[in-house]
Amino acid sequence: MTTTTETTLRTAAGPADQATISALAHRIWPEHYGPIIGMAQVDYMLAQSYTTAALAAAEAAGTTFYLAEQAGHEVGYAALAPGDEADTRLLDKLYLAAETRGQGLGRQLLEHLVTAARTSGARRLALRVNRHNAASIAFYQRMGFHIVDAHALDIGGGYVMDDYRMTMALSGRHSGHSQS
Repeated sequence: MTTTTETTLRTAAGPADQATISALAHRIWPEHYGPIIGMAQVDYMLAQSYTTAALAAAEAAGTTFYLAEQAGHEVGYAALAPGDEADTRLLDKLYLAAETRGQGLGRQLLEHLVTAARTSGARRLALRVNRHNAASIAFYQRMGFHIVDAHALDIGGGYVMDDYRMTMALSGRHSGHSQS
């Protein structure tokens, strides 16, 4: 567990935390993704990926979830999942409530995930980010991620995830500092 300036990051597990993550997603996604992908796709993706059953299945498949709390309230969540390659971890989720953005919490969460990925033996951290999510892309680039390619993924229901794949080398990187 990591604590700084009234923010606590903790590993999340089990039904109560899965319900909390689901509730946070249902609060954060409409505000953040509605303008980017539209509410119909937001609703579809929440129904597919953020039920407690879907979160439990992800946890059973090796995803580790983290919750961020301020003043006793959950304000964000993140997840690390196994990557496509043995030396890679996937930054599967990193979401914060709107009122907490700009306070350094995203950086703190990402630094926590980098440490966890390194501890697990990973040499690379990968993620997918919507190509039209300019603020998140800029954040990840400041943190040392690089765009590898663009990738569209049919997720069913007539929807496509139109993403960039980004990676960050973990070997020789010091948390919190961008690579040049």
